Amino acid sequence: MIRTLLIIALILSATAYADPGSMSDAFRQGSTFGTGNNSSIKSNIQSGAAQSTLPSATANVPQASYFGAPGVTSPAAATIAACAASAQNGYNDPTCQAVNFSQTNPAVHPQFNLQPSDPIFANTRAILNDPAAIAGNITGTYSGCTTQTTTSPDIYQSQFCSSYRAFEQPVCSKILTVTVTDNGLACPYGTWMTGVSRIVFIRPATFVGAACAEDIRFTWFYTYSECNGTDAYQYTTTIVPSENFQVLNVGLGCGGSYSLWGSCPGGNCSYSVGSVYDNFVCDQYDNSNPACDQNGCTYPCLQGHNETVYAALAGFNWQRPVHTYTITDAWNNQCATYEARLP
Repeated sequence: MIRTLLIIALILSATAYADPGSMSDAFRQGSTFGTGNNSSIKSNIQSGAAQSTLPSATANVPQASYFGAPGVTSPAAATIAACAASAQNGYNDPTCQAVNFSQTNPAVHPQFNLQPSDPIFANTRAILNDPAAIAGNITGTYSGCTTQTTTSPDIYQSQFCSSYRAFEQPVCSKILTVTVTDNGLACPYGTWMTGVSRIVFIRPATFVGAACAEDIRFTWFYTYSECNGTDAYQYTTTIVPSENFQVLNVGLGCGGSYSLWGSCPGGNCSYSVGSVYDNFVCDQYDNSNPACDQNGCTYPCLQGHNETVYAALAGFNWQRPVHTYTITDAWNNQCATYEARLP
């Protein structure tokens, strides 16, 4: 009875001694105790004094031989087997306690088989989908948030980028528009290129002249005659089919009958109107030696050729008009943008 009371008194005395006045006092006492013994603990570890108070502590532990070994698989298996067979798993053999715990804990540790339908997951999804429905609206109920202005130092960076022209195969067109303007002849069409000559001085009075045209053309007209019964002018056109020398017979009815001869080499025209007095034909004339008088010009037959006698009543010399055109080219260059990019 006396022994039992002594034990209870000792327990009460120890309990009363260990109970601090508050949690802060207990933390302060523990901190003071720890920091106050740092120096002595450090010196005992460095001097080897821990071997005298720490069970199983030795200066040379067997595990030091593992350093530099190719692997620890074999020593680890040997240690696991030795600790499993050892009967000393108490306070005096903490190493084996740790080894045995690592081997037996996975099997004895509680196992849980959680499914997606378990309440813990269902409740989690509900919170994630609508947090405000669970936690409520915290606006105006929490005052711990404050507005702060922070200034960070300037950051200097060097940034680089590379720009490359993409490979393209553009299609474009250059359209040439050609405009042809017809300028016509250098003279009003149908007007006389030469002075109009009166070739008959009796009734009917007959007139003739070279007209402005692309071909070699003569216009004849004559006045009132008893045979046509009218005093209106009668007009007739004669077209010479070739520039070479030739003789044309022109019959005007009541206006008379005449011969028209001459040539127009290179557009330089020279013709006469009159009569032919014989049937000889000159197959080549000497156009470089005309014989001209007040009635016009005649051309002799080249030496060695036949000669025909002509009686000219009127002569005509003029430059044949030329039909001209103006051609204008206009380019619609739809490729200018791409051409500008070329070096």
